Amino acid sequence: MILKAIDLSLMSEHLMTHKGVLKKLAYYYCSVKNPLLKQTIYEQFLIMRNHVQVMLKLMDSEHNEEVSVLALNQVELVDIPCPEPILRLGDKNILLEAHNTAKSMALDNFSSALKMKAPNVKSIPFKWLFNKSN
Repeated sequence: MILKAIDLSLMSEHLMTHKGVLKKLAYYYCSVKNPLLKQTIYEQFLIMRNHVQVMLKLMDSEHNEEVSVLALNQVELVDIPCPEPILRLGDKNILLEAHNTAKSMALDNFSSALKMKAPNVKSIPFKWLFNKSN
């Protein structure tokens, strides 16, 4: 299915934001010392990375009709390489920023989904959201 220009435009803009957030989460992951916070950031990274992969599949006109909400649950573990960071923000600052980033991206995802025109593309975020709240 060929997506409408508005859907592709929204997804493309959204994708660039997500890629920036992934870089920030990788930096945070490498910077924190608290193991629980490190694990939380890692999980947030995996979910965001999977979200990006699903968006890329939805943008592919040859395969987007095959993509369903189940794709959001197919998270693959990855290694995040950690070069020695130059600047350490501290666990508390990173925790607050990571929390704010997650809330902001969730709201952005919801807002973008509301604007989508293609039924398949529009319904996936809502099905995932309501499935998670059960």
